[in-house]
Amino acid sequence: MLKYIQSLYYYPAEGINTTVNNYPAINSVKAMLIVMIIITHSLPESMTLYFMYLFHMPVFLGISGFLLKESAFKKGFSYYFNKIRKRLIIPWLIAFAVYLPFQLAKLNSTNPLELLLFPFYHLWYIPAYILGSIACYALYKFKIPVRGMLAATGLITITWYLYFRDIHLSVHDQPLYWLGEKRFYCYLFFFVLGYSFRNNLVAIRLTPIITLFITMSSFLLIALCIFRHMSDYFIVLPYLVFNVSLLVLLFLFIAHRPILQNRFWLYINSQSLGIYFYHPIILILIYESLGDPSKEHVSKLMGLIIGVITIGLSFMLTKAMSKWKFSNRYLLGNL
Repeated sequence: MLKYIQSLYYYPAEGINTTVNNYPAINSVKAMLIVMIIITHSLPESMTLYFMYLFHMPVFLGISGFLLKESAFKKGFSYYFNKIRKRLIIPWLIAFAVYLPFQLAKLNSTNPLELLLFPFYHLWYIPAYILGSIACYALYKFKIPVRGMLAATGLITITWYLYFRDIHLSVHDQPLYWLGEKRFYCYLFFFVLGYSFRNNLVAIRLTPIITLFITMSSFLLIALCIFRHMSDYFIVLPYLVFNVSLLVLLFLFIAHRPILQNRFWLYINSQSLGIYFYHPIILILIYESLGDPSKEHVSKLMGLIIGVITIGLSFMLTKAMSKWKFSNRYLLGNL
C-alpha cells in the first residue's frame, strides 16, 4: 500500500518535472487559500485565527512564485513589467483608490508617500509580488546563487517574525518606518522558494511520507511552544520548516494531480484577484450594519457564517463585474 501511494505522488529526486506545463492541483489549492483569506478576515481574534495565519499566506506567496517561470524574463524586465502592469498594477491602483477613504480614516494622514507605503490592510500583496518578481529576475539575470537569495530572504522572514509580526505601535512610531508595510518583505522567502522549485534551482530529495512526517512534527512543535507560552525565538524555525515542508508536499507530490477540479474552485481561482481585492468591502458593510466594525463582540461561529456569506457575495460581485469590458479588464485584471 505504501509503495502504491508513493507511485502516485513521487517525483524524481532531481526536482519538479518541468516537462509538465500544467499543475491542476495548484489552481484548486490557490482557490482554497483565497477562501481561507476571506475567512481569516471575517473571524475575530482567536487561537483558530492564529493557526490559520501560520501558513495560508506563506503558501499563497509560495504558489505565486511557483507560477512565475524563467521564460517570463527572457525579453527583459521591462517587457515583463508591462505585462504585470496590465494584469496587476492597474487593478491594484484602482483598488487603492476605492479603499482610499478607509485608509485615510485609518492612517489619519494625507501624505501620498505614506499612503503608498502603508496601503489598506490587504493591498500589501501586489507590492510584495512585485518585489518577489524583482528578486527572481535578479536570480535569472545576474546569476545570483539561489542559496544566497534564500538565506537573505529567510533572514528577513525571521527578523519580521521576531520583531515586527505582532507590533502594535502606530505607523509613525514603528521601527524602520520608511521601509513601509513589513509584509511587503516578510514572505519573499516563500515566493523565491516557489520560483526556485518551478525552475529547478533547488532539489529536495524527500519521499512523500518523510515530507508529511516533517510537516506534522513541525506543526506539533509549534503547537507545543504556543500552548506552553514559549518565546517566538523557539517558534520561528519550526514555522519556517512547517511552511517549507507544506510547499514541498504541494509542488513535488500534489501539484500535477487533477484533484478538486470543479467549477466552483476553478472559478474562484480564475477571479482570485478581483475576489481578493473587493471582498473587504462586503465585510466592512456587514460589520458596519451589525454595529461592530472592530469585531469585538462577534463569536467565531458568527464570524465563520459572515465569511461564508462574504464568499458567496464576492462570487456574485465578480460574476457581475466580469460581464462589463471595463470592469473585467481594469478592476479584475482579466486581459
